[in-house]
Amino acid sequence: MAVCRKGLGFFSTDLELLFQQGVALREMGDVAGAAASWERCLESSPGAHFASVNTGLRGHITRHNLAAAYRDLGRTKDAETHWRAALKERPQYDPAWRGLANLYLEAQRWQGLESLADLLESGMHGALAAACVRGRMYLIRRQFVTAKEGLKQAIGRFPQALEPRVLLSHVLLQEAKDWSAAGQALRDILALDPANLEAKHNLAVLREQWATI
Repeated sequence: MAVCRKGLGFFSTDLELLFQQGVALREMGDVAGAAASWERCLESSPGAHFASVNTGLRGHITRHNLAAAYRDLGRTKDAETHWRAALKERPQYDPAWRGLANLYLEAQRWQGLESLADLLESGMHGALAAACVRGRMYLIRRQFVTAKEGLKQAIGRFPQALEPRVLLSHVLLQEAKDWSAAGQALRDILALDPANLEAKHNLAVLREQWATI
């Protein structure tokens, strides 16, 4: 903070200093102060001094940080606005679509989630993100059959992707019908990620209850 303030004393509109000041304020627990600093980033124009700048700081990167701050401040409409703006700029920017998806999931805004999934499907790897968004939605709605179908398709298309396998294990465990399939899903996760603690724990619990898994 001391360095940022000193620098801004010389260059009051320097984008990187404003952004880093926001990061420092957020780490210090001053969410409102961080939001104010990031708002200045979006309002700032290039200064007359030399500076190397990540162009995302005047767009999607700052908008994502600002949206997360607004969410924590209870300003969910403002959070949605900035996440949507970030995705308009970068349609598959991972932090932004995950933030927006979580916002919609918490509010159970199913149509918003469907619209987000449609947006993500515009690119090749966006299909994976869209499947995960829909998988989480169907899981919360306890539409287990639909969730399994979509996630299995995603696994077939992206066999090295971990997230749809993790979501499939959650679906099978919550459905509580096919413990053998749940066990296999957990082993498949560990084949890709041997250090996955959640999968290790869940598989150990299953084995305690069902010796044949």
